[in-house]
Formats: sequence, structure tokens, C-alpha cells
Amino acid sequence: MLKGAEETGRGNWTDRNLYFIIGSKLHDDAARWWVKLSRGPKESKNTGLT
Repeated sequence: MLKGAEETGRGNWTDRNLYFIIGSKLHDDAARWWVKLSRGPKESKNTGLT
């Protein structure tokens, strides 16, 4: 059994438990990043030139 969380002193969570607890949050963050990336950079109205 993997004991990554226990070894770092952050509880008795197994890696499998942590996957299901925070997995959806990580997937959501990755999906939002991908959508933002695919939309391209926003054009700035202020170019910094005077």
C-alpha cells in the first residue's frame, strides 16, 4: 500500500483516497486552464505606448 500522505505527516490518507478527494478539483483546474489557453491571449487595449 502506498503511504505518501502519511510519510509527509499530513494524515493517514492513502494515495487512492487522496486521488478521489482532490482528483476532481485538479481535473477542473486543468480544464479551465485548457479552455483559457485555447481561447488565446486577450488583446490589451493599453499597449503601453504613448
